[in-house]
Amino acid sequence: MFDAGRHLPAGLNVELSITWPVLLHNVAPLQLVVSGRIVRTDGQRIAVRAVQHEFRTMGVPADQRKPATGAQRTPPVPANPSNFIGLGKMH
Repeated sequence: MFDAGRHLPAGLNVELSITWPVLLHNVAPLQLVVSGRIVRTDGQRIAVRAVQHEFRTMGVPADQRKPATGAQRTPPVPANPSNFIGLGKMH
């Protein structure tokens, strides 16, 4: 349940994007994307039954990137599907 900031009707399909508070391998920002249907409303409060969820990596704006400096630089994580074990879709 969350506050949608406005009334939304029960039965409506929705997709929620939630900024995840932990970086993937301390490098990549994550976003949790949940698809579902509104099952209950109470004013602006909405209850959603999740049908599917997945984690997605997010880009970082250039002005917010930390400059790479010598030994403090974290090496990039290679693109390897095994890095994403456990980050899947709910069926």
